Amino acid sequence: MPDHVVEVVDPAGVSTMAHGIDNCRFGYSAGVRYADNCHVYYHGITWSNSFYANYQQWSTSSAAQYIGGTAQVVSVLGVPNEQVLSRNNGREIRHSFNLSGGGWGNTPFWLDLRTTPTNASAYIS
Repeated sequence: MPDHVVEVVDPAGVSTMAHGIDNCRFGYSAGVRYADNCHVYYHGITWSNSFYANYQQWSTSSAAQYIGGTAQVVSVLGVPNEQVLSRNNGREIRHSFNLSGGGWGNTPFWLDLRTTPTNASAYIS
């Protein structure tokens, strides 16, 4: 398999200070490349978000696993409706939540870990 590649993508143009994937423990066993305890994060001006996950990569598929109880949002805004979802047949993890300022508004955001057979990517929106 090719060397591990981590992509960081910001398709919505959200102003970021830093986001990505770090602190993974990597291994290879029985044709499976795996990453354990990966920190998926976004650090912005008014809010920060992160969670921990594991993922596995085979030559033709991939899978991601959320490590329960580790999602976290730090914000000067309110954070209702926080949830973690498995998507795309288990290849993605989405930590979604809404931000609201002073009880006004309700803006949805999410932080995704997306895996393929050759890379892992952090997406925000």
